[in-house]
Amino acid sequence: MRISFGLMGAVFVTFSSITRIDIERGELRKILAVLLSPFLGYFFGSAPATIGVPMLVAAIAGHHVEITYQISKTDGSPDKGCRSPIEIEELPFAFNKLCNVPSDLKIGLGRGTRIVVEGRGTSLGVYATAFHRVGQ
Repeated sequence: MRISFGLMGAVFVTFSSITRIDIERGELRKILAVLLSPFLGYFFGSAPATIGVPMLVAAIAGHHVEITYQISKTDGSPDKGCRSPIEIEELPFAFNKLCNVPSDLKIGLGRGTRIVVEGRGTSLGVYATAFHRVGQ
């Protein structure tokens, strides 16, 4: 499903970029748009199947789960909406952070530390409500 949605997105965005770009603006700009559009189209076409469907299933049909992950970084820089993050190794970009982790819980956590994340979801992912070290 991901590949077919991605290919449809790539074709749609490429076709749109070819038909909408004015040749008078410059050939280099058109060449760059046509070369980049299949990749952008594939990404935006496959994202709902790759990310959206598992999240929707976890929210609707999920149950209480505990999934073990490995920490990749505990000193990540905060950004808008995610203060005091811990980054997880096995998760895709933009979904690899546990946010708003208190400083006292970060003590002793480092790269390679295994944690158990609890919450509502499936074996594919979880909406985290709590976490703890493996063995605690």
